[in-house]
Amino acid sequence: MATAQDSNSGWQWAKQVLLHTIYSGGLVWWLAGKTAVLVYWLRLRLGVVNFSTAGEFVTQHVWGFQVGTGFAAGWLLSRYQKGKAAIWAWVLPATYLLFNILQWHSPFASVLAPAPWYDGIKHYFWGRCLGSFSDTQISLDCAKRIFVTGMFYCSASYSLGALLERRVATSPNQLT
Repeated sequence: MATAQDSNSGWQWAKQVLLHTIYSGGLVWWLAGKTAVLVYWLRLRLGVVNFSTAGEFVTQHVWGFQVGTGFAAGWLLSRYQKGKAAIWAWVLPATYLLFNILQWHSPFASVLAPAPWYDGIKHYFWGRCLGSFSDTQISLDCAKRIFVTGMFYCSASYSLGALLERRVATSPNQLT
């Protein structure tokens, strides 16, 4: 029989998962974008820029920044906030990504040539942002892809960082 204490602890755990989801999908995503722009600016100052605009650099390299920043944030926050909630921060962004993949329709599909079932996966994971950022359709498409997939990358790497920190912290063969 469940007690009021058990249901209260369930709500506390759900709030912790939501808090870690906000950390990973919101703050870490924002920080990764700022980090990518800072790296572009440093490369510009050092004269080693191979890209015409900051937008081109960010859209091609932001995924690495999102994964790296998410992993580092998950590792560091798990050192100070004990519990299993950080490991589950990927669930809500993954659900949102899955919803978007299932709802996506190729602009090149028609009644005579329907898009294959995996077209939404290709769009969100392997698609490239082509064209200039002055084209509204390309800009909205790229922004949605960076937002939806980026939140998933940040939260999944955040959860992986938290999981690995937890494994290392509980490992008996720790080198400390």
